Amino acid sequence: MIDYRPGEQKYFYGKLDLVIGMMLHSSVMAFGALTPEINVAYDLRNKNFAKFIGCPELAINLKELKSGILLERAKEVLAQRLKYQKKFADKVEDIKKKQELFFGDNIKGI
Repeated sequence: MIDYRPGEQKYFYGKLDLVIGMMLHSSVMAFGALTPEINVAYDLRNKNFAKFIGCPELAINLKELKSGILLERAKEVLAQRLKYQKKFADKVEDIKKKQELFFGDNIKGI
């Protein structure tokens, strides 16, 4: 368990190869650190975040969780870790561009 300030926590998440969690916060933090995260999704927020970042396969529905599924998915994601890092970096850049368009010049003063 990592319990530090957000910037420090993001640093540690960035040092990991894979995060497995249930809370949306762990998904967001891992995504921001460009670290793949498999979320055992117990609600729509978790599933929708995985869809939002373009990786619905990173959410495993809690009701469908069976022995072996999580391990197999973890192996698949680890094998494609660099692909996910690139995909996350591209999505982060896309989000930044959309934010700049939305806020315009006002974002520079923040």
